[in-house]
Amino acid sequence: SYMSYRFYRFYQSHKDLLIASLIGFLVGWFSVPTLINLIGPISPIGLISPIVRIGLTVSSSLAIVAPAALSLFYFLSRFRPILKQISRYLTVGMLNAFLDLGVLNTLLLLTGKHGGWYFAFFKAISFLAAVTNSYFWTKFWTFGSQTAASPKEASKFLFFTLIGLIVNDGLASLMVNWIQPQFGLTLPAWENIASAVSVIPVLFWNFLSYRYLVFPNKSY
Repeated sequence: SYMSYRFYRFYQSHKDLLIASLIGFLVGWFSVPTLINLIGPISPIGLISPIVRIGLTVSSSLAIVAPAALSLFYFLSRFRPILKQISRYLTVGMLNAFLDLGVLNTLLLLTGKHGGWYFAFFKAISFLAAVTNSYFWTKFWTFGSQTAASPKEASKFLFFTLIGLIVNDGLASLMVNWIQPQFGLTLPAWENIASAVSVIPVLFWNFLSYRYLVFPNKSY
């Protein structure tokens, strides 16, 4: 129908912005378990309503901010083409980071276990959940691969990602179990800071290894 055709044309011409908006919306909700864990014990009646409001506010805001930021990067990519890939990578990275934190804090909340080997184990689970999500977004959107997923490619992705996992989990566990909470922060707050800090070096490692070794493209 005519309306279907118009919708298809609109989607094709605004696809990246719509994807960025969806990612921003999801990030807002993935942040909810982290907010609950950081706020600390509150009565169930007093907890749900504020958290839902915060989730809606953050999701709605990021659904607008994310595509706006992507548009800025796309404009700047006229001068430095690599910025288009970097902007997609950072957008997916934001989703992965908050998925990582969301899974981590959900496990911490459900079990009530903090620090030690429990944290390292939960961090590995959350990181691998983010990695699974990352593979498909990175392959088909960030680098625009036109080929089907293959075991060889997935194995290469997993290999370089596991190196990132060692750095990510090792640095976060070092901060939590050896450095201990600083500046008067609670253990849950320090765990989240450690998780966020450990993402930074992995962002650089993953982008370079994915771009040049996992999804190489002569047109770059």
